[in-house]
Amino acid sequence: MRNTRIWYQYVNKANTKRNGYIVVSGIMSNVDIKAVNQSLEKGMLFIPSQVGVPTLAGSANEDHVWHRLDLSQMQETMERATVGEDGQAMTVAALVDNFSMTVWNPSAETARMFNANQFNVAKTSPKARVAH
Repeated sequence: MRNTRIWYQYVNKANTKRNGYIVVSGIMSNVDIKAVNQSLEKGMLFIPSQVGVPTLAGSANEDHVWHRLDLSQMQETMERATVGEDGQAMTVAALVDNFSMTVWNPSAETARMFNANQFNVAKTSPKARVAH
């Protein structure tokens, strides 16, 4: 099955960059791309865990929770789709719905990351494929 590889990036104030990607089942249409782009903060920013995507930020000690997304960099792939928290392959439709329904809440994400670090709780979000 043809899938879509979506690249995203975390950049901290020291300009240290972490790149990663997810693979969603299916091919994103122009309508899907427009829906996601309209949901982004300032046209390119999002909080991964709030849409079911793994965070690339290392810890609550990072200086912000926002990640960059540029759908012009997406690629078709035969790679398996990323498995979500529910154990199912992440689909284009689910990802678009997650973006469309989300109201970004950076305070909640900072608190979630702090609590995960404070109590050494394993993150429940799927694993990102990190580019080296």
